[in-house]
Amino acid sequence: MTENASKILEFFDRLEPIEQHDVVVSLIRRTGELPTEPLTDDDLCGIADDLFTSLDDEENGNNNAEAR
Repeated sequence: MTENASKILEFFDRLEPIEQHDVVVSLIRRTGELPTEPLTDDDLCGIADDLFTSLDDEENGNNNAEAR
């Protein structure tokens, strides 16, 4: 990762959660990778599982969250 990208992430980590959400939404919209169809319940469950696993790893001090 470049130094500039690392600085952006460091700044992002200092934002309030609502600001982080707004930034993520804006980045996703700019990438043009939004699904053309609504997410299914299975899609949402998979996303939630990944999120909670990452949060558990972070809370437990595991570095596995960075590998994802």
